[in-house]
Amino acid sequence: MVTFKKKYPAFLERSALRVQLEEDGSEGSWLCIQPLYKHRQAGDPVVAGDRVLLTSVRTGHALNLSIVRQPNQEYQVEVNGMLMSNVGWHAMLYLNYSQNMQDVLKGGDVIRMFHAETERFLTCDEYQGEAQVFLRTTYRIATKTATSSKALWEVEVIHRDMMRTEAGRWNSLYRLKHIATGLYLCAKFTEQPVSASSSHESEDHCNFYLSVTSKPTLSTIFELESTTHMESLEDFIPRGSFVRIFHPESGTWVKSTNIAIDADADRPIMHKLGCLSQKEDKEAFSLVPVSAETVRELDFASDAIKQLAGIADAFEDGTFSSEQKGTLVSLLTELIRFMLDGVEPHHTNLYMLSNEGAPVRERQKLIREQSIIKQVFRILSSAAFNSLDQSEARPMGEPLNPFSELISESPDDWEATASIPGLQLHELRQIGSLCYTFLKVAQKDYRKNQEHIAQQLHLMQSHIGLGIMASDTLAALLHNNRKLLEKHVGPREITTFVNLLRVNYDTRFLTYLSELCTSHGAVIPITQELICHSLLSEGNLDLFIRVELVDDEIFLLWSRLLEINNTVSLSSNLAPRLNYGRIALVELCQLASMRSLVSQTHMTDNEHQPLTILQYYQSQMELFAQMCRERQYIAINFLAPQLPISLLLRCIEDCRLPAELRAVHCKLLLHLHLDKSPQEPRQSIQYVWLWRKIGRNYGLDGYDPMDVLTSEQLQSRGQFTPVMEFISSCLADAASSDRWFQDPFQSKLIMEVVVLAKYLVYFSLYSLSALLSLGRTLLLLMDRCTHGEPTTHKSGGQWHYDSEDKSIARTKLSILEILQYILDTRVNHRVYSLLAFYKHKVEGDPLLQLLGQNGDYMYKG
Repeated sequence: MVTFKKKYPAFLERSALRVQLEEDGSEGSWLCIQPLYKHRQAGDPVVAGDRVLLTSVRTGHALNLSIVRQPNQEYQVEVNGMLMSNVGWHAMLYLNYSQNMQDVLKGGDVIRMFHAETERFLTCDEYQGEAQVFLRTTYRIATKTATSSKALWEVEVIHRDMMRTEAGRWNSLYRLKHIATGLYLCAKFTEQPVSASSSHESEDHCNFYLSVTSKPTLSTIFELESTTHMESLEDFIPRGSFVRIFHPESGTWVKSTNIAIDADADRPIMHKLGCLSQKEDKEAFSLVPVSAETVRELDFASDAIKQLAGIADAFEDGTFSSEQKGTLVSLLTELIRFMLDGVEPHHTNLYMLSNEGAPVRERQKLIREQSIIKQVFRILSSAAFNSLDQSEARPMGEPLNPFSELISESPDDWEATASIPGLQLHELRQIGSLCYTFLKVAQKDYRKNQEHIAQQLHLMQSHIGLGIMASDTLAALLHNNRKLLEKHVGPREITTFVNLLRVNYDTRFLTYLSELCTSHGAVIPITQELICHSLLSEGNLDLFIRVELVDDEIFLLWSRLLEINNTVSLSSNLAPRLNYGRIALVELCQLASMRSLVSQTHMTDNEHQPLTILQYYQSQMELFAQMCRERQYIAINFLAPQLPISLLLRCIEDCRLPAELRAVHCKLLLHLHLDKSPQEPRQSIQYVWLWRKIGRNYGLDGYDPMDVLTSEQLQSRGQFTPVMEFISSCLADAASSDRWFQDPFQSKLIMEVVVLAKYLVYFSLYSLSALLSLGRTLLLLMDRCTHGEPTTHKSGGQWHYDSEDKSIARTKLSILEILQYILDTRVNHRVYSLLAFYKHKVEGDPLLQLLGQNGDYMYKG
């Protein structure tokens, strides 16, 4: 409804009231109709053709056309409310009320035209810089659900009065106007034969093909013919009818062809429509009605793209004004709310909305089809964002605070000016943050938009660290998205992350590289190999903290971190160690623990340094573990000599280290040293033995199939003996105390230890006696895991398990897998014992009495 806003001035003419369209209206929506000329009096009936004044009942302001023109908008005029306005409005009849029938096709209706035989929608879209009309192929099973905003057509029923329309009849003339572009459907003569991409296309060649034009000429007029019997040509056309389309000017009928417009594509989806003089019964279109809500959404998107295109031009030309800044902020905010339908108007935290809200898929699709995403990237790629310095966006090591990125409150930003005159840095960061929040919502749970946005991956990487939420959007886009990672993450993107790591020396970029290695827990070999080649090159070795074991003590050594921070004066207690880039890991953890107790706001750069180094080292070890997964020998061969088993085991055993850091070392030990050649997992137990393989020893030690293992595997068994001893002591301690499962980090450590034990079991590195002992310990641990209630919380009306409970759940699953393997092994041993007894019985070896006395004793406990 047209509504006068009493408390708000107009945008351009500040002395006038603002007038806007509202869905439900308010007190300002009541209008009084007054005659413009004196020959008409108040109280006379309003008839078609009258000129009237529209006055607000509440404020007394008249509906007015502003004389102030908007910059760069020559054909747009602001409508506002003015007290002394003489602007008259012409009341004209558009459609007679008697013909406004819901089930009849009439002028002004918006439809989709669905070709029944080929199951394709009539669509208009730009291809190679030119508007094309075609039948769009879809590979969905339900073809009618493949709707598009570029397949909407407005029906114009031609009336003798150009300003009027009427209900459509079978003998009426029609024009079809493309909603998104405003172009009219027409038939054009083609002199040049169209190249055929298949043997069938030569048969489809026509002299006339459907196209679009901006002017409503004779070539835009069509007739509709029914596919069924009709009593009279004066009958109305029901909505949803099947019709054939006739072009009167050329005397031809519209038909589908197999001529592909995008013939160069791997899977062409755009096929021309021709016109032939011969009518074919199968060339029928279904007139699918479109709801008014869909049309309103398209109108909003069309207005938004016009505004964004103008603003993007201003960004590129450097003519961006303060008025456009307010328009851009409001428009981006409305676009975010538009995709997140059902959001309360008073909800102002856009960051929370982008994380928790569920976007409407059809509106996300509309945003992409109307090129709004393209215009947002034009704004982000402008030179103005080069004035944002990465080093000033956030101090090194400071945790990411997404809420502060929406509007920067740094005092320097309020004084600094961007490259665009009149635009300050904090305003530029606000615009950038809104752009990336918009992109984050646009790609959420929608593969097509994700692929579209991922084409600008390199641009988004260049904005990481500028304080405009680029990293948050990039993480949401790539996290657990295997197809995007394999398709769009190449050497250039990996090199960009490595360069950002070199410039910022921030743990975030190590975390990004770790997440790029996997998707939903599964390794992506292509990306993993690229990261290995890039990071482990000789020129990037200075990015890592080196580790060495001296006199049973772990020391960290680095050089470049101090080169960046050498201007900072170190405190007296840190100077002897940090000046040389060498410190004991235990001592570093103690310093970091003390610093973490201090409020982050009161910590200096020097006080923050131990915690930064520890976080960097832990992220580095996590990255190494991901790089070695699934037996990636590029990383294993490089890291194994530098991080031997003894060094990693020393870190895991040291109780003075944080449990989370010990868990990371445990994971690295698994993927770097254990899960590699010559270890091979045992095949599933088949309870089948070769007669020559059956030995003479019936005991538990005699069952161990030594001949199954190669000499290299037997040698590696001795290397992991200290590891198995640590696992036994650690699990026994966890099974006897509840403290391990009260702390989420301790729970994570137990999970990694159990997973390590599972691989040792599967690689047959446990003897049968040690395996049975491990099973008894795991049974006690399982009982300890299930003791107590799980920690849950309620979110969005549903209960969810906390993250520490996920570690406990994975621990239970691993324990169950080990116990199942132990049970199978025990059954297999019994089969082996019976076969051995039978073999020796046949050979005359009297061992029956000995087996009867000792057989059950083996499995007691």
